[in-house]
Amino acid sequence: MGDDEENQALVLKDKYEYLTEFFKLDKVERLESKKDSRLVFKCVKCQPKIQFLSCSSNSIGNLKKHVEKKHFAILSRYEKLKPQPQGKRQRQADESEDSPNKSSRIIFGNQASSVSQAQMNKWIQEYIFESYSPFTLVRDPAFRKLMQRVQPNRTVPCYETVMKSVQEDFEQKKSCLKTMLNAVDFVSVTTDGWSACFKSYLGYTVSWYDDDLIRKNATLAIRRFIGSHTYDQLANHIQEVMTEFG
Repeated sequence: MGDDEENQALVLKDKYEYLTEFFKLDKVERLESKKDSRLVFKCVKCQPKIQFLSCSSNSIGNLKKHVEKKHFAILSRYEKLKPQPQGKRQRQADESEDSPNKSSRIIFGNQASSVSQAQMNKWIQEYIFESYSPFTLVRDPAFRKLMQRVQPNRTVPCYETVMKSVQEDFEQKKSCLKTMLNAVDFVSVTTDGWSACFKSYLGYTVSWYDDDLIRKNATLAIRRFIGSHTYDQLANHIQEVMTEFG
């Protein structure tokens, strides 16, 4: 890679740094016949599965389409991401280099009193989801010790509190999904079955187009399938889920 290409790669990585919660820029390929470049991103949310997505340096719409298809539950968070102006990024970099005491801006200890207990519980719940950690993480002594150091004025929620919050969020998101589906005339539902650890499951997904002809996707359910895989058993299972979502 020449100096110009290396500099361009660094500029593009800086440009799309605001996407690091979802995507990591893995490769930049210069297109001979075009003025732009081909960017290859790796999806952070698909881990441990490795998922690469390519797009033009002038348009990253493929990334949003991937989030809509594979990570619909957190699409709203992706849509809130905004690129930071180049000048502001440079000022922040200069400040961090020139002022060794800038690290004191990180909120720890008593300075974090503005963080409510409810907000802390939410952050911990999000961390559990996004890191694929077990809900029993809140019982781990090392994790509790870490959070006590970061937020001494707040407490780590117990396992029961986390599970209750998860159930409440699930019911809320389920209600929102049902409302969206009730406003649509036609949907496409797919099912898939598999087995793991001698247990059978059926998964359901739904796709539809909104008023702006933008394709939407969501997961309806993932349920245990008990008994023989006969046509009547499958029909009853499917009917139960379809009735649940109206």
